[in-house]
This record gives sequence, C-alpha cells and structure tokens, in this order.
Amino acid sequence: MLTISQKLKIYFLLFLVIVLGSFDAGVLWISLHPRVSSLYKEYYLKHSLSADDFVEKMKAVYPQGASPTDTPDSKL
Repeated sequence: MLTISQKLKIYFLLFLVIVLGSFDAGVLWISLHPRVSSLYKEYYLKHSLSADDFVEKMKAVYPQGASPTDTPDSKL
C-alpha cells in the first residue's frame, strides 16, 4: 500500500511528464508546420532560390528603408 507522500510524488511526476510532453508536442507541431512567408520558405526551406534572386525579391517586397534589417553592412 502506498502512503500519501508516495502517491503525491507519483501524481507530481505524472503531472510533470504530461506538461513537458505537451510542450514538446507543441514545439514539434510548430516546427513541422512553420508559418513563414513564401519567400522565406523558398529560400531557406526548399532551397529553390539563389541568393541573388532572394535579394532581388526582398528588395521588391521591402524597398530601401522599409525593412527592419536595413543596416549599412546588409546586402539589402
């Protein structure tokens, strides 16, 4: 027969496993179904764009000064 403290430990560990498992399942879902732009998906995930094509399309989408990544050393 289990004591109350042993039961509490078991329930706590089960709760911890459920919480961590749920978090891991959520992270796995997000990684398998990324919500990114088509330009990002083509360049980084599918590798169907060259770097030059990517830069040109980015310039078309984000004119100079409109992108938060505009820095002096940036390719854009």
